Amino acid sequence: ATTEIYTLSLHDALPIFSKSEPLKHFSRYENHENHSQKKVTSFTLEKENTEKTIERNIKYHIFREMAFMEDKYGTDIFEWIKENEDKFIKPENFLGRHQLRPETRAKMVDWMVEVFYLLDSEPTSFELAVHLMDYYISNTPKILSDDDIHLIGLASIYLSSKLIDDKPLTLSQVSNDIGKGNFSNDDIINKELEISLIINYDFFTVGIYDYIMNLFCDLIIVHYKKINELKGKNLVNKYMDFCVILSKLILYNEKLLSYKTSVISLGIISFGFDMLNLKERKKKNKDIRHFLGNWINYIIREVDAFSEDMNNVYNEILQLYKINIYKPCEKNKILKIRKKDKGYCELINLVKYYPEKLLI
Repeated sequence: ATTEIYTLSLHDALPIFSKSEPLKHFSRYENHENHSQKKVTSFTLEKENTEKTIERNIKYHIFREMAFMEDKYGTDIFEWIKENEDKFIKPENFLGRHQLRPETRAKMVDWMVEVFYLLDSEPTSFELAVHLMDYYISNTPKILSDDDIHLIGLASIYLSSKLIDDKPLTLSQVSNDIGKGNFSNDDIINKELEISLIINYDFFTVGIYDYIMNLFCDLIIVHYKKINELKGKNLVNKYMDFCVILSKLILYNEKLLSYKTSVISLGIISFGFDMLNLKERKKKNKDIRHFLGNWINYIIREVDAFSEDMNNVYNEILQLYKINIYKPCEKNKILKIRKKDKGYCELINLVKYYPEKLLI
């Protein structure tokens, strides 16, 4: 059973896409009511202990805010994303002109996962930090090497935290606690300014995380009655959490960032659904899984993203998942990767910090 994921392709794994017709009841505008915040709380985690309570409250706070935005401005949000996502695409092979290896960049992304997890930052802070780093790398006139990535990453973390977090990092924290004193305050400030000038102070991006969460908010707000009827709230939570992890994993591979945000996001949602089906196939929840499959079918048709690009993204996610999540977890759950295995570069922090959300 564990090897089945190696042979999945988008078309083979999701036969309902080609066989089922669009369902009218999946329209954003039908059967839509104004739902109170109490109903939204039914999709938060159950209270088990103090740590779970904290996680539940954080998750509810973020989701409630996004649910409100989706309920009021959902159509405008998707239209804005559609109009603006092209300008955030990274050039294909943007590392090519540098002496900066993809493995080194991937290690920096993995380190950012750890930093933002330990700092309990907003989910979008991590993605914005990676975007700032990559935009700088792809647009700076300098020829960069592996030695440059640490300072670029630090400055990107600092700038992202200031832009997103309610309690942003201080310069002292970045320099001493995160940077371990390897760079002076002036080094970090100067690199932050350099990044800001390169990006022309246009900091914000159409994020994969935001795109995915808007889709899930739309699903839950419009179809909460159906999901409750099918007793599927826990499965939807599990599915959403896994897709959020995949939105982080996708950033490890710089080649994928040359695709549109919509294509990447729907590739994630499709792959996440396949893994959910594989994990849950022996459980008696076929109806909610079929419902989710038809939901995916609907949004792919709406976005018109069922293309060769999406198939390529799906397959790249599969490879990333196998190397950086599946294999490490299968080694007796020991968080250590054998260096002799091709493609391994010790990218273990998603496994280390989010083990309960990996569908392993």
